[in-house]
Amino acid sequence: IWGLAGIAGTSVGAAWLLRRNSAGPVRAGVVGNALCAWDEAGGDIWRHPFPDVLRDHKGDEGMLRDPRRQVQIADLYGNGRRQVLFAAEFEREVGGPLRDELFCFSSEGKILWRYSPDIAVTMGDTRFSGPWLLSDMLIAPGGRRKVIWLSLAHWNWRPGAVIALDPDGHATLKFVNTGQLYALGWASNDHKNYVIAGGVNNEYACAALAVLEESAPPSCSPQTPGTRFECVDGPKGQPERYFLLPPSEITAASDS
Repeated sequence: IWGLAGIAGTSVGAAWLLRRNSAGPVRAGVVGNALCAWDEAGGDIWRHPFPDVLRDHKGDEGMLRDPRRQVQIADLYGNGRRQVLFAAEFEREVGGPLRDELFCFSSEGKILWRYSPDIAVTMGDTRFSGPWLLSDMLIAPGGRRKVIWLSLAHWNWRPGAVIALDPDGHATLKFVNTGQLYALGWASNDHKNYVIAGGVNNEYACAALAVLEESAPPSCSPQTPGTRFECVDGPKGQPERYFLLPPSEITAASDS
């Protein structure tokens, strides 16, 4: 009897451990040139080394301004298993542009998909085709299947954009901005959900804030028609709200 009880206890304990570990890591981060994932006790679950060198100097372009947003863990499919999203920023090759790419890892550390922004927009008579920097990442709350929102900034020039990805990595262009975008937020009001994108508007030379309803058609920042700031081949809709924030006296005096 005691032997059977011991076997049963061991089986129950093993099943509990499997269920707990099957949910996936609770924390992940960059160590050296690898992405590492850990469990609740801080034990290693998996480690993924990258063949290309990751940028690690803080205060750089892209998501390294706030590295806490660079690695995020969520149950994207609503099935109780967590995935790890990592916005990888690679060192540029000599004479080449910066390169950013979003990786989605399974609970076991397998790459499920990867996304490299490949959009192109024309503003005025100039076409901007990337590469694009991943400036922020937001996993929208609510819903069984999560939506991943990315803000993009052109590596060298003025445009910015907001992309929505489904759990399988399929991307939809949701917003184009005449000016780079740096940060994303989320809000809910009157039974509607909104993604908020903060950055700059180049035509008006000031900070800007776009409020985008999650389910709304793609939109662009409102610009003066016929100018080099108008988006001529991208989304034509209007955001829910678009705020321009006048520069401060210090900004004006420093011409920055």
